[in-house]
Amino acid sequence: MKILLQTVATSTDSLQKAAALEQTGAYLYDKMPEHAVYYLAKAAQLYENFNKKDKIAIAYLNIGSVYEEKLKDYQTAIAYLEKARLIWQQLENQLNEANILKYLGAVQAKAGAIAEGKNNIQKAIASFEQQQFRPGIAVSYYDLAILYKAEQKPDSSLILLDKAIELWGNASPERVFNCNNFKMAVLLEQRRWKEAKIVFKQNVQRQDRTDFHWSHRLEFYQLGQQLYTALNNPEETKFYAEKYAILQQELFQQGIQIKE
Repeated sequence: MKILLQTVATSTDSLQKAAALEQTGAYLYDKMPEHAVYYLAKAAQLYENFNKKDKIAIAYLNIGSVYEEKLKDYQTAIAYLEKARLIWQQLENQLNEANILKYLGAVQAKAGAIAEGKNNIQKAIASFEQQQFRPGIAVSYYDLAILYKAEQKPDSSLILLDKAIELWGNASPERVFNCNNFKMAVLLEQRRWKEAKIVFKQNVQRQDRTDFHWSHRLEFYQLGQQLYTALNNPEETKFYAEKYAILQQELFQQGIQIKE
């Protein structure tokens, strides 16, 4: 971090400085999201001086992600994602435009514009299918499943999650883990305890993988508490509450902010 800040302060090479600003923003993403936005925006400004449109689009995407995931400011996130999408459209990069459309749709749904969000995700799926890009299709199914859950269509949501898991196969254990987490959330909301426990058991063997993002592991521990509370199993409820608290404390010591 010190080296990055030193590069930002002293470098006479503007592109080198822009890259350092971008890396600083990425470093601060979890720890100080408001500061991450500042550095990413500064990087975008420098890239504009050199007409580095692809780098500008990436910076806008990352800023949008900070506003969506960390600051919960969905309207500002949407604005930055739209700017990124337009750049990829101008560059005629269909794959990156579809990636933005998929994410944009998910954020629009969080902001309450479910129909608009669903339309954009479906456009993304069509584009991914045309390009035969399976990972994009799988992630889009996951995002669409979130929308169906919001529309109180749990069975449609579960079908899409199963499709996503099938597409991932063994290629991404973490993606499968995350899909199973969401399946559990849907099933628990529907009070389908037995089905939720089956899915939960599928994730148990991977629950402590440190190569998985901490947010997915925290979510799993939280779901464990909910499941075993519903099943009236205080011992297991306590076990997962303690695992949640331990990981939360580790993250706090690392300076990572967690918004419930």
